[in-house]
Amino acid sequence: MTVMDILHDLKIEFIYKGGYYFINNKPHHIVFAQHVNNEPDNLRIQTGNKIIQEIIRMHIDELEEQPIVWAIFKDGNYFKCAEFDSALDDVSLLEGNKSLKFKKSDFEEIGTVNYSSMKYSSKLFYLNSINDDNLQEKENNTINIQPESDIYSYFKSFNYKPWNAISEFVDNSTASYFDKEHEIKLNSLKDFNNLEIKINFNNLSNSLTIVDNAYGMEILDFKRAFRLKDAPKDKSGRNEFGMGLKTSAFWFGKKLTVISTEYGSVNEYELTLDTDVLDKEKLRTLNIIKRKVPKSIHGTTVKIENIYPDKAITGPRTKGRINKELSTIFRRDILGVNSADKSKSIKIYFNDDLLKTEKNKYSQIYDKMHYYLKEFNEKNPGYKYTINLNKIKALYKKFQFSVNYNGKYYHIKCCIGFLNNTGASNAGFVLYRRGRVIEGSVGEFLKPDIIYGAPNSFESQRLFGEIDLEDIPVSQAKDSFLWPEDLQEQIFNGIKERILDIIFIVKNFKKEDKLPDGYEVNHSDPTKVIKDIQESQKYHNSRDISQNSNLENQLGLIKNEELKFNNRIISDSEAKELLLANKIEKKSSKLYEFDGIKYQISFVNMGDFVEIFSSTDNDYDYLVEINITHGFFSKYVGDNEFLPIITEFALAVVAAQINFDKDDKMMRYKTFINNFISNRGVKTEWK
Repeated sequence: MTVMDILHDLKIEFIYKGGYYFINNKPHHIVFAQHVNNEPDNLRIQTGNKIIQEIIRMHIDELEEQPIVWAIFKDGNYFKCAEFDSALDDVSLLEGNKSLKFKKSDFEEIGTVNYSSMKYSSKLFYLNSINDDNLQEKENNTINIQPESDIYSYFKSFNYKPWNAISEFVDNSTASYFDKEHEIKLNSLKDFNNLEIKINFNNLSNSLTIVDNAYGMEILDFKRAFRLKDAPKDKSGRNEFGMGLKTSAFWFGKKLTVISTEYGSVNEYELTLDTDVLDKEKLRTLNIIKRKVPKSIHGTTVKIENIYPDKAITGPRTKGRINKELSTIFRRDILGVNSADKSKSIKIYFNDDLLKTEKNKYSQIYDKMHYYLKEFNEKNPGYKYTINLNKIKALYKKFQFSVNYNGKYYHIKCCIGFLNNTGASNAGFVLYRRGRVIEGSVGEFLKPDIIYGAPNSFESQRLFGEIDLEDIPVSQAKDSFLWPEDLQEQIFNGIKERILDIIFIVKNFKKEDKLPDGYEVNHSDPTKVIKDIQESQKYHNSRDISQNSNLENQLGLIKNEELKFNNRIISDSEAKELLLANKIEKKSSKLYEFDGIKYQISFVNMGDFVEIFSSTDNDYDYLVEINITHGFFSKYVGDNEFLPIITEFALAVVAAQINFDKDDKMMRYKTFINNFISNRGVKTEWK
């Protein structure tokens, strides 16, 4: 009997192409398992044939298409299968006469995963079950809870913090949702708006409950969730260890109940583990309760009862800390960064409060930052990682690189910049893995000395960064990375090398370099923008140039001051650079439009009365700068009607100039101004 014969007899749909069986659109290489000489309990497949060697290389190189290997064998009336997937990522399998082994005795029930003494683990299942819709009804809904049941009592001594333990439940919920196929299916439902995870501690019942509307579990995954030796087949998600549900639940209390229904199923499963009962009766198997539910139901409920007195979540400080920590750990989930559909952010509730997090972490770009960056570039010619401040709206830099440590490459992704809400407790690094925070909690962000220096340095108050470390393993509690100090040093040196320009700006930026927020054309208080600029100049501009009527006079004043105070003769271009370093600029909150041309107004404190620049911004065609501190208009500063009138007058001049340039007729220029002013508010309306 051939593999094709077996698949046909079992009514398994497939397409055979290029040596692979495509089942559910996934390529499979299927072979018969072989007996191992003098080892009657062991089966194996050789890895030396051409196709399996090709598959192993695909897994090692992490190619997008990674075929699955099945080893099938007959056991009574059933065909059984050992599936090898993640185990194939091993370069040693390419050397010599290697084989993939598994034990027949490990096959106790559907879904059992081999974690015996064999080196290479496999998922074992009944091949018949792939297209057997009645298989679940045939199953005996019991679970073998090996190893000895009293092990659950020892989990209470694990080194958890309340938020770390709760995070394990959130990891399971989000992992169930972020599975690519699961996310697509759930988001296609009309009544599914967001993944919601509701965490509640009840003081009266002394219980902790976690409810989600994620994908849920059918019987195979439901059983696996309770078995200590079973990790999920796909270890790329957040529930990679397959232990979090058990360890965190029994860290909190003595009794765990899980209820779950998978999307599209009508089966609801429930199982309770009570350590008092397990320790007393030494049970090895438990019965799973099975109920029928509407097909529209999906998700999982976890309830922990008989909470240990020292683990009860009662005080306001503990509750507040949990809220803050969870908001930090799952920041990207809450913001929708990790979701395929960015509009469908994850909603996490703790005691009915929706967790929130700060969206914008980085400072806007100020004029002085350009000045400091230029100074840095002059001092560091040839620096290859210089940031382009003209292409960003906030001061941060995204980059990625790799380091080679002991022959293995580690990939690092970074987003680092000037912190918006500065302060020692807000600055520092947050380290991520698989989209959630591992290190860098509230007020305890990581500050490696290599980058941050002394605790009172500007870097320690202003520099913030998010770093993704996907290749480095984490602790069981997922609260720290397991990496040697010399690897840390190599990574942080690589980061520092790439942010030297930002560090220079951070060190030199002063409070007075930061301008007031929002100059707006406000008709109820039209002089506010002028007052704000004048107030800023008390700190921002040491030169008394704002009342000089034109650019030529301002440049002349600067050149005279340089000669007088610094004994230095400078050119007009150098004087203009010094002038621009003291320039204050704020844009109007609205755009103006006339004859189909859009204008953005920017109020400044220097230069000629009005200047015009072509725009590279798609939102408007021209940028119009109006010097509202120009000497000619100084006597009107206190007049409430001043700003709207001078704005529209400047626009009339600019619009006339643009039209004059088009047809090159002087008469057109004059006529256009007259028509513009005459028709203001009649034929012409600012939009």
